[in-house]
Amino acid sequence: MTLLTLADLHQLYQNQQPFLELRTHESEYAINSADPANFQLLMKQLFLELPVQPLLDAYPLMAQWVAEVQELVPELFEGRKKLWIDVPMIAPLTTGDTPIFIQVQVNYGLRRGMPRPYEWAIRSAKPTWQDAVKLWVMAVHYTIPPEKLSLIVLALHPSLPAQKLRLQWDQAQQDQTQQWLMQLLTQPTKLPVPEIRTNTDYSLLLNLEAIPEVPL
Repeated sequence: MTLLTLADLHQLYQNQQPFLELRTHESEYAINSADPANFQLLMKQLFLELPVQPLLDAYPLMAQWVAEVQELVPELFEGRKKLWIDVPMIAPLTTGDTPIFIQVQVNYGLRRGMPRPYEWAIRSAKPTWQDAVKLWVMAVHYTIPPEKLSLIVLALHPSLPAQKLRLQWDQAQQDQTQQWLMQLLTQPTKLPVPEIRTNTDYSLLLNLEAIPEVPL
């Protein structure tokens, strides 16, 4: 059995044809290389209700990012017990005789019993192949119709305002992502790049406080 994470897939992907049009390089942002990982840790501590104020005081840029996340998705901070942070999810991928499993880390809440994933990161607001793989894994992991899934992305930047968008998923993108993964692991990919649909209508965004908790 082989278990591959997004980091493992990234190593394989580096020399392959791009999966999506945009690939964000950390060098595009004038930040310390440790900032993205430290910000993820800070957000996790925040949702676990651990002390974070000393960190916010020491790192004004991270305090800015936290404030932007709180402004864009205030519902996440009104019902922390119904939000799962950095949860590992695994989905099997059949490529031959050796069983392969893809693992991703996901932040998610529930909407009508369905997982609603969230992504906050120092990144472009455009979709990435990592977004597609996360949605693919979630659909397989929970046996969810792809049309029931969408990913809320909070794209942060050191000097520009944060952006929020919803990436809508469907069966065609699910199938294309699976084919891309299989080819990535066996041969240079030549599939056309899937375009994840974006939606700026946030009327359907998860209101965690108003939703009954459903065990998974």
